[in-house]
Amino acid sequence: SEALFTACFKMSYRNMLDELRGYIKFTDYKDQEAHVKLAEPPPLVLRDATQAEVGRIKGEALLLAAHPEKARVEFTTPYIRGERDPRLLASLGIFEHTVGEDDHAGKFLDAAIAAKVERPAAYLTLAQIRYAAAMAKPGTTDGDFSPTQTAQVLAPLLVARQQQPQLQAVYELIGDTWSHSAMKPKKEDVAVLVEGVRLFPTRLRMLYQTAVFAADTGMDNVAGPLVDYALQVAPDAKTKAVFEKLKATLPPTPGKT
Repeated sequence: SEALFTACFKMSYRNMLDELRGYIKFTDYKDQEAHVKLAEPPPLVLRDATQAEVGRIKGEALLLAAHPEKARVEFTTPYIRGERDPRLLASLGIFEHTVGEDDHAGKFLDAAIAAKVERPAAYLTLAQIRYAAAMAKPGTTDGDFSPTQTAQVLAPLLVARQQQPQLQAVYELIGDTWSHSAMKPKKEDVAVLVEGVRLFPTRLRMLYQTAVFAADTGMDNVAGPLVDYALQVAPDAKTKAVFEKLKATLPPTPGKT
């Protein structure tokens, strides 16, 4: 917001534009020219797409165009013919989850992940399936996830966070899993959530979860700054009140009064 911008830079948007215009138009600079001979790039080698690649690409295009039945044909045809490319298996698994066939989806995704497929959405989808199963049938009498259920949901998510692109939903599901777990996260687990907050700082729900977990694990030096930041960016009084209530349970942040 402009208010936060002004607090950080001590000037409004308009004043900053004036500063930048003055810098661009009147800055003293020296023009230097360099001649560099670049190496010739390697020749581009073209090849025919495999049947698995054809099916995967056409299937995903049809799915995006809202033609799920045609997409199913493209996905399954190379699979029936014996193709087992991990990326095809991942696409099949994500597709089956999209149309509500989680039993089939899990089998395809398990196979793709066993082959170490490079696609974070595949790991996220498998975790979502396991999370839904744990929510439907919690492993403890208190209605929380058992340690085994927690580990099963977190395992693919922790792999997904190491792949590109980094997905916001991965960190949100990690937080939700810990929120329903009979286990308590350790400091290294909270550090993963802090990583998510740094990557996606506008997600206040995730920020709140992370601050709570940090406080519960004795990481007040982390929880305090997170809450202070949330209070600066909170979009309304209701949201700010939630973080004010949390702040009241924390020791004062060093340097804050």
